[in-house]
Amino acid sequence: GDCFAHYANVCSPIELCSGDKLLIGGPSGGGKSTFIDGLCGKTEGITLNNGKPANYYPWIIDGHQGIANTEITALTIRKIFLNEPEDSFIMEAALLVFSKKELDKKLASLREEKPDSNPLDIKLENGLSGGQKHRMMIATQLMNAIKHPEDYKMIVLDEPGSDSDDETVIDMFVKIFARFPKMIFVVVAHMNDLTIERLTKRGIVWTCRIQIEDGIITDYVAEQRDVPVIA
Repeated sequence: GDCFAHYANVCSPIELCSGDKLLIGGPSGGGKSTFIDGLCGKTEGITLNNGKPANYYPWIIDGHQGIANTEITALTIRKIFLNEPEDSFIMEAALLVFSKKELDKKLASLREEKPDSNPLDIKLENGLSGGQKHRMMIATQLMNAIKHPEDYKMIVLDEPGSDSDDETVIDMFVKIFARFPKMIFVVVAHMNDLTIERLTKRGIVWTCRIQIEDGIITDYVAEQRDVPVIA
């Protein structure tokens, strides 16, 4: 696809193009977040030659920190989606990270509590699991990309499978990537070889897999293409 961003410093250039999928792994504290800061133009000395992915920083982080620090029983689904007024956008995005069965079950339980109220506006008294809450916050990003596709060239998914089982994570990736085939995705995740193999069988191929430890790129695997990911 057309190249959206060409990141370069004195060490090496990284070029990201439409539809690319980068998988970044490594131990906690190894430098993954610092690398993401560089990709998003937040690190001193790194220049973005073409385009700036403003969709991830800073408002997504600020909004999510507020949600993450709020007791779940004080939240509604709409509040997790930063008070989006249109139900259809919330539902479309939520179904990218939840199975229809899982989402229907949660909405049905909310309707039982208050039959005359919109379930999206009922406080989550029975709570959400950690994985469900995290996936809801990921869906917030996706909802905004659905609403404003012209503003979104790249989406960063930070630990999207946190506290969720492998099958849920795999289904989520398949749906998200199918919904945004031209989007650049940068995924930060602890993903083992078996999960990567299962994703490959579902048609998910990573443009580049990068391992970061102690602040340096220790390994990368890049798929063949016309323009190298790392030169």
